[in-house]
Amino acid sequence: MLKSSRQEKNFESLFAPFEKILLQNKTFAVAVSGGSDSMAMCLIANDWAIKNSRMMVALTVNHQLRKSAGDEARIIGGWLASYNITHYCLNWNGPKPKFGLQASARQARYDLMIKWCKENNIFVLMIGHHLQDQVETFLLRTEQSSGTDGLASMNALSTRKECSLLRPLLKVSKERLQNFLRERQQVWFEDPSNNDPKFRRTHIRHIVNQLVQNGLSLEVISNVIDQFGVLRQNFDDITNLFLRKAVKFSALGYGTISYKLFTALPEVIIQRILVHIALEFGGKIYPPRGKSLRRLIKLIKKQEKFFFSLGGSQFIGTDNCIIFFRDQRSLQSQDVASGDEVLWGNSIKISICGPVGQTAKLAPLGKRGWLKIGRSSDYEKPTNMPHAVHYSMPSLFDENGVLHVPSINYYRPVDKINNLRIASVKFIFN
Repeated sequence: MLKSSRQEKNFESLFAPFEKILLQNKTFAVAVSGGSDSMAMCLIANDWAIKNSRMMVALTVNHQLRKSAGDEARIIGGWLASYNITHYCLNWNGPKPKFGLQASARQARYDLMIKWCKENNIFVLMIGHHLQDQVETFLLRTEQSSGTDGLASMNALSTRKECSLLRPLLKVSKERLQNFLRERQQVWFEDPSNNDPKFRRTHIRHIVNQLVQNGLSLEVISNVIDQFGVLRQNFDDITNLFLRKAVKFSALGYGTISYKLFTALPEVIIQRILVHIALEFGGKIYPPRGKSLRRLIKLIKKQEKFFFSLGGSQFIGTDNCIIFFRDQRSLQSQDVASGDEVLWGNSIKISICGPVGQTAKLAPLGKRGWLKIGRSSDYEKPTNMPHAVHYSMPSLFDENGVLHVPSINYYRPVDKINNLRIASVKFIFN
């Protein structure tokens, strides 16, 4: 018992860097897959929550990729019920991609959990990534020729769609977590995909095991990752200053950067800015690959006209500046009503006003919508702007077509059918 008590006390210290955020919120969520890392994270976090008079809920995502997944989710719920932990299961519905399944499942997992948190006024989500996960990520990104930002690997604290993602276990080994569970007499599931050779991470995992067997401490690699983390923080400070002072945002739903200002920066800062834009506008959890970034930077340095897609965002080179905006294909339509306030495309906060009871769809204008209102004279025609930018503009639609496009002052003539309007459009750039 003495060993267990000391271990639990050591685990409690893992929450010290996040105490301010956690104590600002009465409730937080923990991602639980049923594996040893997430089960340990959940029980450790629950101990902290009880001691600090906080509420905790556990979220499990059923990707519906295995027949047993539903039964496993119910078993996890039973395990957690024995600790009086509230548990919810979220389903990834719809068709699954034939390629990039692991990455798509990961993205879907985060999207589902963050969406659930927002709908339930929870702003902190805890994730059980541990030391081995961090080292695997570092080696994967090294293999992909990632820059400093990628090599700093996973952040212990990050923000996505106004939700704080906490990873307290990045310095804790998988073995230590499993020993903790054994002392608690808590079993766990082994994910068969962890040993599936079709996934590159499986091969990297074997490499990590071989490194350990040959005497290389994972803590040594973790220290190297930390050094990249310090560099990342310094670069972040410069990047944020540039984004605040030199990037201009338009009500049309795009941003611009001067070629002259941008190309004067060191390449590592240019790369950081592009990653930040891609993550914020593209709504992705993970940064784009280094090879794609270097191709885009090469185009930017030539200061020529170009069109480039990166992480769900589009970049267009013009005569004097770079224009960036969300790829309309990655923007999902959603039903809205008067009084709604939605975060659309991860970076634009939109408020809806109008008569109570009326509804509409919020969606990108698209080529069809642009051509339709183009026949009308009742809007402000933007000048010197590529059509692709117009297609991504936030707009309201109903069964009769385009209803309102605020960024170009287009209103369908007032009628008795639908008078909903977009009241405000505001950029949220973390």
